[in-house]
Amino acid sequence: MGGLVSFAGMVIVGLVLVLVFDGGQQAATPITSPVLSFGPQSTMAAAQPATTPPSSLVATTAPNRTTTTIAPIAGAPLADSLLTAGPDGVYAVDPTGKTRVIDGSYERAFALSNDTFLVQPEGDTAVDPDETSIYLVEGDAVPKKVIAPEPGVDEWLTLHDVIRRGGDWFALISARSGTGPEDTTISIRLVGVSSGSDISFGEIGGWETKLGRLSLGNGNVVGEIRTVSSHSPLFLAIDGAESLEPTPFGLAETYDDCDVCPRAFAIDEGGQRLAWIEGDVVVVIDIATTDRLATYTLPDGTGAVIDSLELGQSSIVMNRRQFANQPMLAAWIIRSDANIATAPVSGFSLFNLR
Repeated sequence: MGGLVSFAGMVIVGLVLVLVFDGGQQAATPITSPVLSFGPQSTMAAAQPATTPPSSLVATTAPNRTTTTIAPIAGAPLADSLLTAGPDGVYAVDPTGKTRVIDGSYERAFALSNDTFLVQPEGDTAVDPDETSIYLVEGDAVPKKVIAPEPGVDEWLTLHDVIRRGGDWFALISARSGTGPEDTTISIRLVGVSSGSDISFGEIGGWETKLGRLSLGNGNVVGEIRTVSSHSPLFLAIDGAESLEPTPFGLAETYDDCDVCPRAFAIDEGGQRLAWIEGDVVVVIDIATTDRLATYTLPDGTGAVIDSLELGQSSIVMNRRQFANQPMLAAWIIRSDANIATAPVSGFSLFNLR
């Protein structure tokens, strides 16, 4: 592919923006499958070991509402199907074991069907922006480069999520361009995997600015903007969806870095729930009511390595990284019974087949 189409960016004001797809594409059909309860199981209180950290931590930004607090128990077997991208390949993982579906070394991978994947390989991104290109892998065919930095431009891509619209898969990506404090920007785009159409809906400036992982949920994009000394929730909207705002969920627009400030914001695919982490506590919010569905207190001190969250129907994937430039650790998964399982493969994990 010849590269990403250039765009006329617009600065995100107040971290909330609405995008309507060009070309008359239809809005997403809301997912109507039931949302399973995040409430505790009847056996949880008896099963909780004495060494589990106390479950009383509540961040100062929390709304004054009744909430269910659960202390997960580590060491449970895996109960979900995952796709994990790491230095040893892309693996399909389920309770029966793991199967390597793609050889190589990868940052992220998304399953578009049983034998079709959108992947971003690992590479020496500091030297060559083209190392951040994104590939389509179909069965046993040679991987096809489908999204690449614009030729001749210092532009580094990050693959965040995928969404299907009008018969085509779109990749949610961010593109960091520039080489110094005066010209560095980050654009957020939806790029058609087959069509190559490039829809840009925002530009964030700042040499020291980085994006956390972005997730898509029924017309809403949720993520985090990070700087050296602060971070902010990022809420965007597409397809005419109503923009989310931080305040109704008890969130501030910006946080100075602290141990218990909310971060790693995520939305489920159906656009029904939000999640984030506060210190060692994972918080799950009902978007419609803004009520807290549950809080999960992790083992003491382990929240610091949570890099991003992925919300499923009844489970939560917690991708972990010790330091920013180090490889991903094996993900933790909060199961529907509130116990914690560990992925059998290190790397970036998502629920398989979106």
